[in-house]
Amino acid sequence: MTLGYGQALKDPVIAGIAGRLNVTPAQVTLAWAMQRGFAVIPSSTRRVNLESNLRATSLRLDDADLARIDALDRGARLVDPEGLAPRWDA
Repeated sequence: MTLGYGQALKDPVIAGIAGRLNVTPAQVTLAWAMQRGFAVIPSSTRRVNLESNLRATSLRLDDADLARIDALDRGARLVDPEGLAPRWDA
């Protein structure tokens, strides 16, 4: 859940980076995840958001911004992977 159910979009660090780069917080979050090697599959019911999310592929964050976002890890889990994962051996 790259955008953390919208929680990442409200973070002041991400908002500050987005404002400085004149992009959206979602673009910053998605760019960070892609630069860190995560697979991202953002979804939206609004075409304008889908188009905006695609522009994150061309955004490159510098090392300082990547480190600032890395430091936001709070160890929180918004989704229970046990509830989402298939039970192959059940």
